[in-house]
Amino acid sequence: MSVQRKLKRELRKVSKRLIIDAYRKHFAGKINIIAAGTGVGKTYNIANNLIPSDFKAGKDKFVFLTVFKDNVEQDARDLSNVLIPKGINVVTEIDKFLDSEIPCCLVTTLAGAVNGGVKEDGKEDTDFGTNGKLLTEYLANQNFAVYWDEAHFGGSSSKFAVAWNVGHGVSETYKASYYKFAEGLAKMLNGKVTGFTATPLFEHLGELPEDIQSDMYHFLTKREDWATISELTEITSQTRFIKSYNPDRNGFRVGLDMALTDFVAFSHNLKLLSEQIRGFESDLKLTSKPVMLLNGGAANPDTTTSLPLDEQVEETENCLKGKVDPDLEIFGKATEKGYVVKSINGKWRTIRSHKEFVEKMLDPNDPLQFVFHLEKFKFGLNVANVTHEVHSRERKQKGETKVTVSILQIWGRAVRTWFGIEKSMFSDNKVPNYVSDAIDWLLNNYSKSEVFEELREYMMLCNSHTFFVPDTETYKVAIPQWDDPEMPYAAPLDRSQFHINSEGVSLTSSVSQAERDLAYKMYKEEVRFCEEHPEGNCKIENRDKFSELSDEDFGEAYWKALHVDHIDGDRENMLKENLVTVCPTFHGIKTYVNQDHLNRY
Repeated sequence: MSVQRKLKRELRKVSKRLIIDAYRKHFAGKINIIAAGTGVGKTYNIANNLIPSDFKAGKDKFVFLTVFKDNVEQDARDLSNVLIPKGINVVTEIDKFLDSEIPCCLVTTLAGAVNGGVKEDGKEDTDFGTNGKLLTEYLANQNFAVYWDEAHFGGSSSKFAVAWNVGHGVSETYKASYYKFAEGLAKMLNGKVTGFTATPLFEHLGELPEDIQSDMYHFLTKREDWATISELTEITSQTRFIKSYNPDRNGFRVGLDMALTDFVAFSHNLKLLSEQIRGFESDLKLTSKPVMLLNGGAANPDTTTSLPLDEQVEETENCLKGKVDPDLEIFGKATEKGYVVKSINGKWRTIRSHKEFVEKMLDPNDPLQFVFHLEKFKFGLNVANVTHEVHSRERKQKGETKVTVSILQIWGRAVRTWFGIEKSMFSDNKVPNYVSDAIDWLLNNYSKSEVFEELREYMMLCNSHTFFVPDTETYKVAIPQWDDPEMPYAAPLDRSQFHINSEGVSLTSSVSQAERDLAYKMYKEEVRFCEEHPEGNCKIENRDKFSELSDEDFGEAYWKALHVDHIDGDRENMLKENLVTVCPTFHGIKTYVNQDHLNRY
């Protein structure tokens, strides 16, 4: 395996660091929280690593909690494929779980587990339903583990905590039933409760005022463990750009029109590239259909803070008239009432299920490309060919608190890797999850092709995402968070691994200094001494020169002064085994003697 190939494979190990390694630090009696961005593989690792490891450790009852009913079927199917061969049954009905005499995993919604069931008088209990009581009583006598997916949903312990977590006031009737359910299970020492989210709440992070901060949350993820930009070039799509528009009443329409114009041009460009490619590579099967999510506002007739969903649909129709076939069912809408599709000339037609609707989004031969939604697709949607989003709502908040959970969650729907290639083109009849695998396929099969450049550009654009958002205070906070070099959610397009020539030589910019500094800090955290002077001579020799400092302050100053050296002299090689912590004197001498300072990497 080449050094370059080995480096790329290292990038995909971020899920082990963020999920598997963090899970091993589980703290008994607490609701443990693991944070990892979309695309890192939370659900995959729960199924393939965490549940099997807990099963091996003796646990035999498992509960996987999701948010929407639509996701239960998909999650149950994914978990079944992995767990049933290992001897763990997977069910979606609570009564089957309670009656199971063999190892079993229940997949259900949080609401179904907590508030489901009925009272004896036949009325639904919306505080803490029959199902919640049954599960709590049953698990009290079992060796169990709970995996709470999207733990930011319902994760606040009180109305005061909610106000911090959502950025505005909350109803006096808030009962924190989801939190109380998880808290009760976490206190049982025969089990463990872990929440997973890409967007931890203030309460998860322990950042609420003392009088409202719950002591039940234990945050397992260290800031320095978060995925780096380089790692995100391997496991997610890249940010093409984020465009802000003026959020007045007319501005919402202008912003929507800008987004639609860009998407139509983007979609047409992919189609032209695919036609060019097929002209020379007739056997190559491409799936060049991107999808756009349109997030509208609620139907409040006097609103000035959003473009209501129905008006968003109407404006989209007006913008696209004359540009698309008016009889193709290109529009879809997802609401609490279900799923519908229509053409410009037609009427809304009902789609039977979430599964069928998603299949239409993914099908390159289905015309559905514009999907309108309110809250339905905020999280849980796994559609790889979503490349564009437009948000037509301000998301105002009271006070100075800027909570970006909703924004970052919706943006997370667009970061799945997608390369626009039919799965039958790959040897295992499966589209790669990792970017470097797709690039290996490209180089191995088409490096000598006359349309290599077109195919490279096509795959790079497919694996990108573009956002149009109102220029409001909340979005002004969200955009820097998305691009934060220390805790990014996606890498910029100019860092894409698809910036290569036909020889496989990377044409991207080098590792950013922010990434390099973060990697150095992480390594120094592990090795807090000079590895060339493990006996501490370089530290001891300077201690008397700073007698005014306490031992603790001097130790911290010494640690901050340490350098991280690249063993092979290549500052682009950020593999852990290529790094060593050294004192500044040794680093300077080694750099001069080996001429590492000549920037020959």
